[in-house]
Amino acid sequence: MMSQEGSSPTLIRQCGLFSKALALAGLLGACDPGLAPGTIGHVQGFAGVVASDEPQSVLVARDILSAGGTAVDAAVAMYFTMSVTLPSRVGIAGNGACIVHNPKTKTTEAIIFIPPSPAAVAAPRALFALHAKYGRLRWAALISPAEGMARFGTPVSRALAQDLVLTGNSLHNDPATRAIFTKADGSLVGEGDAVQNIDLASFLSRLRARGPADLYAGTLAREMSEAVQAGGGKLSIDELRAVSVPIIATEKVKLGNLTAHFPPTPAGVEEARLLRGLAEKKAMSTSPSSEAATGGGFVVADRDGQGVACQTSLGDLFGSRKLIPGMGMLLAQGTVSPSSLGPMLVVAHNVHEFRYAVTSAGGEGGLAGLAGVASKSVIDERPLVEAVKAEAGRRIVSIGCPKGLPPHPDSCQVAVDPEGFGYGMGVGTKDK
Repeated sequence: MMSQEGSSPTLIRQCGLFSKALALAGLLGACDPGLAPGTIGHVQGFAGVVASDEPQSVLVARDILSAGGTAVDAAVAMYFTMSVTLPSRVGIAGNGACIVHNPKTKTTEAIIFIPPSPAAVAAPRALFALHAKYGRLRWAALISPAEGMARFGTPVSRALAQDLVLTGNSLHNDPATRAIFTKADGSLVGEGDAVQNIDLASFLSRLRARGPADLYAGTLAREMSEAVQAGGGKLSIDELRAVSVPIIATEKVKLGNLTAHFPPTPAGVEEARLLRGLAEKKAMSTSPSSEAATGGGFVVADRDGQGVACQTSLGDLFGSRKLIPGMGMLLAQGTVSPSSLGPMLVVAHNVHEFRYAVTSAGGEGGLAGLAGVASKSVIDERPLVEAVKAEAGRRIVSIGCPKGLPPHPDSCQVAVDPEGFGYGMGVGTKDK
C-alpha cells in the first residue's frame, strides 16, 4: 500500500485473478509489460491511485489503470464490481453521484443518478455517459470483471460480512435474496464464504454485449418491465426510456488556489456550507438527523490527473432487500436521504491539477467527517492519513496528491477509515 508520504514509481508486473479474467474474456491481452494499450501492464511506472469501501473493487481498478484506462474507466469498473461485492451499499438499481475532473478539457463536472422510480435503473446510463465522454478502454472490458464474479462466485469481504450481520434475518423474507445470502442450513453467509448471483451475471452479460441502449429502449427494457411487474411492482418501458442523467455543473467552494467541488445534491450543498464555515473559522454543525450511514464510496485518479469521486446509496443496507425477479439486482429503499450523495473533489484551479478526492458513507456523521477531513488536509495542509484518522468511524475513503497530479505523483497518498474495511493503493508504486 502506498505510504503516507508517497513512494517512488515502479511497474506492476503481476497477473492477478482479475487480470486473468479480463485476458480470458478476450477484452485485454496477456499480462506482459510493454504491450499495447488495453493490455494489463501497458503502463510503465505510475498509473494512478485508488481507494474504495470494498477491497476487491480496488484490485479491479488497479488492472484497469495498469492497462492504460482512465480514472473514469476505473470508476465505471469499480461501480459494477461493487454491485456484486458490496450489494449492501452499491447497486445497479441504486442511487449515486460522481464528480469528475478532466485536466485536458480543464473542467470539473458532476453527474447524479437517481431513478425516477425504484426499478427505473439510472446507474448504467450514467456510467455509460461518463465512459463515452472520459473513457479510453472498451465498455465491455469494464463490465467483464463484475460479470465473472457474479457468475462464478466471489468471497464475502469483511465489509459485506459486517453489513450482513447488521441486516440480520430481514434478508430471509424474499426467497431470491435468501437464496444468495444464506447457506444450506439457513444461516447468513460470512466472511470468506462464496456468493454467486447468476441472474445478475446474465444481466451484466447483456449490458456488456449490447450496451445500455438495450436496457432503455430494447428487448432488455421489455424484459425488465415484465420482471418488475411479476414481482408486484410497476415499471413501463416509457419510464426506462425517459431516464435522464445529464452531466452538470458542480457546487464550488474556493479555498485560495484550490477549489472544492461537490454535486448539487442536498448533501453536496451541505458539505459546501460546512467547508465554507470552516474556512472562515466559524463554528459549524450539521442539522439534527437520525439518518444512518448506509452508503458507499470510491475515489480514483490516473497518471494524467483525471480524478473521480463517487458516492452511492440504496437508501438502507441492501435497499428494499428484495431482488427484481430474474435480474439479480436489489431495489433501492424509499427516497434518497438528504445526507447521502455528497462526494468531494479538489483541484488547483489555476493549473487544473487534481489534488484530493474524498467520500463518506453519508449520514450526519459522514457529512461532518468529510468536512473535517477537508478542513484538516486541504485548509490546514495536514497529512491526509492523519486527517482521516481524526474522523475514525465515519467510513471516510480518500486519496490526495497535495503537490498536484500529474506533475508530482510521488506526493500521492491514500487514507481510509482505520475502523472500517476500506482499502486503497498506488498503482505502479511500491508497497510499504
